[in-house]
Formats: sequence, structure tokens, C-alpha cells
Amino acid sequence: MDTATQQHLAWLARSFGRPHYLPLTTDDLDMVAGVGEAISKYPGTHWLVAGLRQLEETQRRVIHLMRKTVLAQVADLLAEEGQPSGEVHLSQESMATLLGVSRQTVNESIARLKELRAIENGYRLVEILDVEMLTAIADEMRS
Repeated sequence: MDTATQQHLAWLARSFGRPHYLPLTTDDLDMVAGVGEAISKYPGTHWLVAGLRQLEETQRRVIHLMRKTVLAQVADLLAEEGQPSGEVHLSQESMATLLGVSRQTVNESIARLKELRAIENGYRLVEILDVEMLTAIADEMRS
């Protein structure tokens, strides 16, 4: 199990009011990982499961983006959100909101990625020209 998953599951244990589970053993992590499956067995709780899954995905994303530069965060977001056609339909304002940074900072990162010929941009549209370059930038650039 990778570090991000372990951190995520530890966060879940704390969220469920079980901080005495820390540090978690492999068995504990396996048990917590199965919580969503156990909850889904009860009728009428599908909305709860959907909400928990969305919360889990958001928390995973936050852990994944921690300690990255804004350029790396923007590159990661574009690589992850890119459609098979290579297009990302997000405004710079939306990207800024998703990443918790200013629109101007996103604009500067977009300009740098454009200089590197990794992307082209237009109105509420980014066209990915080199997804491998975006992935490399996202993986190597830490603050």
C-alpha cells in the first residue's frame, strides 16, 4: 500500500473518532479500506456512501498535491482532467479555486507550460500537446 493511501486511511480513522488506532497496522488499514463496502450493504445509505467516496477522493487529491509547486499542481490537474481528445474544459478561475491559489498564479503557470510547449490555451479551454511533459513536471517539481 502506497504512502498516500496510508495517510488517507489514517485520516479516515481520525475522522471516525478512532485516533487510538494510530499508528495503524496493515490489518487496520485493510479494515478501514473496506468500510465503504460494509456501509453499502445497508439500504437507503447510498447517498452517505456517495458523499463519503467524494470526500475520500477530495482528501486523496489534497494529500497528492501537498508540497508541490503551483506549476506542478497545475500540470497535475491538467494531466488528470484531460479528456481523451487532449482537451481540458476549465477556466483559470475554476483551476484556481480547485487548487486554492489565485487566478493570476494559475495564469503564470499556464503561461510557463505554454512556453514549454506542453499546452495551448483558449477561452475556458486548455489543449494538452504533451501529456508526458505535464506528468514529468507534476512528478518532479516540489516546493
